[in-house]
Amino acid sequence: MVYGTVYKLSPPPSVCKTSLCPWVETILYQFSGGSDGKNPNGPVTFDQAGNLYGVTGEGGTANEGVVYEVSQSQSGWTESVLHSFTGAPDGKSPSLNLVFDSAGTCTVLRILAVRQRTGAERFSS
Repeated sequence: MVYGTVYKLSPPPSVCKTSLCPWVETILYQFSGGSDGKNPNGPVTFDQAGNLYGVTGEGGTANEGVVYEVSQSQSGWTESVLHSFTGAPDGKSPSLNLVFDSAGTCTVLRILAVRQRTGAERFSS
């Protein structure tokens, strides 16, 4: 079973001469729903190298969501979990997008499991 997909849409090939030509969908990664995350939400963020970063609302080691990276290699696209949320004290169900600062540090909005207030978590990529 698939628990979310990261994909890209490309414009129709230039040989297509009508407006009815479909865009081309390419699947980059499909989540299994386990430690790799489940139900990705929010937009993805790109770094300068073209890697994609995002969050899932569920999955991970404690089923509280993950921060993930999808990067391209010679054999295709691979996913890496950068952080697996555990509830308190680091939060759960991250939402919104990730933001990189000039030093390459990533920040994600998250919700604390116990106090139900918002906060920010920083990760170095």
